[in-house]
Amino acid sequence: QSIAVWFAAAIVAHDLVLFPIYAGVDRLLVAFGSRRARRPVAVPILNYVRVPALGAGLALLMFLPGIIKQGAPTYLAATGQTQDPFLGRWLLLTAAMFAVSATAYAVALITAHRESQ
Repeated sequence: QSIAVWFAAAIVAHDLVLFPIYAGVDRLLVAFGSRRARRPVAVPILNYVRVPALGAGLALLMFLPGIIKQGAPTYLAATGQTQDPFLGRWLLLTAAMFAVSATAYAVALITAHRESQ
């Protein structure tokens, strides 16, 4: 019964709360990108933002129990370590994903610029 309740709550939370939020943010990014572009952009930035944001969100789901220190006594008893590094590690992972994506975008821009000349 407990698993069914959690599953139903996850469905409701995703469909009624999270989906409208990230769909709205995506629409804002698309509208912002099309409004700013006075000329056609050779390499759209949208997917270079979407992919690391998705990765950051999925990593947050994985690290969330550690970040909010859920089950801290059990974790300490099992590993002998605290859950303090979880937030920092998640932030570093997120920063690394966005840095790799920014580097890939820069390479794509340079390549597109060279091909257009």
